[in-house]
Order: sequence, then structure tokens, then C-alpha cells
Amino acid sequence: ETITGWAEMASSAGLTITVENEVHVRHTATPNAESLAEMIETIGRENVKANFDTGHAFIGGGLVAEFNALRSHIAQLHLDDNEGTVSDHLPLGRGRVDFYAIAPFLATVDAPLVIEIHAPERPVEATLESRDYLLGILAEVEVLASQKEDGRSMNV
Repeated sequence: ETITGWAEMASSAGLTITVENEVHVRHTATPNAESLAEMIETIGRENVKANFDTGHAFIGGGLVAEFNALRSHIAQLHLDDNEGTVSDHLPLGRGRVDFYAIAPFLATVDAPLVIEIHAPERPVEATLESRDYLLGILAEVEVLASQKEDGRSMNV
């Protein structure tokens, strides 16, 4: 009910409310991606969407499974990495999150991609490294898609 009320107020201002997949947090209203998708669908408002956090998904039901459950509801993404146990928001490429698995979506989605990392000792460098890591993956996906269209293929 609370989110529905907020959605009504936000709608009058032309805003969208995003609810993040906080599956790694105890006492969350949506303990998995499926329940978050169900909540969004039950609310049934065009301005209530998902903020998909890659690190949270990896810890939760797994990146691909959580992505598939929320894909049609995603309006924003938080991109961060981890080792699979703690949401420590490592710079991209420093953990075990497989960004290649969702790269085709990242390359084409019309939504903000937020690099959400925690690197207080070197914030600028870590952000730039994360950006470059992501751009490298997206460039590879673009090459593969181009080769597929041309009838060629390449294993990555």
C-alpha cells in the first residue's frame, strides 16, 4: 500500500519509483527476485519498476536467474562486483560477477547504468577502471553481434 501511494504522488510529478533487489538483506519485503517482480506486477503501475543490482543478484538467486525474473521490470541498474558472499561493492572485474552474462542487455537497455562501487582509498581510479572494464565487455558484445549478423562467429 505504501509504494502504491508513493507511486500515485510520483506519477503526478512524472517520476518513476524503483525498488532495488535487496535479497541479501534480512527483513526485506521481497526476499527474492520473483517476489519483487510479483510485487511490481501486483502494484500494476507503469511508474513502479525495479532497480537491478548485479552484486545483490549474484549473492541472492544468482545473476542470471534474478535478471531473468526482473528483466521486464528493470528501469535502472546498479553495477557492482563481489565474491558471492558479501555485498561489498567491489570495482567491476575485481569479483566473480559475470557481467558477460547480461552484457547484451546492458548494451541495448534504455536505462541508467550506475557504477556503484566502494573504493574509498582510490575512488576516481576505481571508477575509471570499472568504466573501462564495462566498456571493454560491451565492445566485445558489439563485435560478436556484428559477426553473428555477418554470418561469422568467434568464441570468447
